[in-house]
Amino acid sequence: MSPGNTDARAYLAIRLPAVIVVEPKDHPRSWVNEVRLAGAFRVAEAVPALAKWVGLVVGSPAGSTLTERVRLDPFPAGKALAQIGEPALSVLAETLAKGDARERWVAYRALILIGSTSARAALRDHLDREPDSNLRLEMKKALEAIP
Repeated sequence: MSPGNTDARAYLAIRLPAVIVVEPKDHPRSWVNEVRLAGAFRVAEAVPALAKWVGLVVGSPAGSTLTERVRLDPFPAGKALAQIGEPALSVLAETLAKGDARERWVAYRALILIGSTSARAALRDHLDREPDSNLRLEMKKALEAIP
């Protein structure tokens, strides 16, 4: 079973959204595995379920390295949305507009990881509306660093 296996992807597309949307506190390890599968197989059908958990921390972000945080390792739903890419753009843009501070940071990082013209446009559209001055500055610097 690999991300290139279309039968496996179709199977996961049918089953993963329903299990990802359920609160992970009762089954955190299997939930993380399900989220990772959604990202690895780029299951666009899981985007709405993943959006619900975009800012959820698994493990300790304080104990993670800067590189792990930038890659979104402590935020499996955010990382999966970044891996899914373009189909997740509208959800990530909505999270920038309506999410709490952590969710907005994860959405920003996911959009940077996607790195497409559309993802950068979503960040630029949000930049002047970002209420957190530190996050706004971080976004601005990231956008300026991209050619």
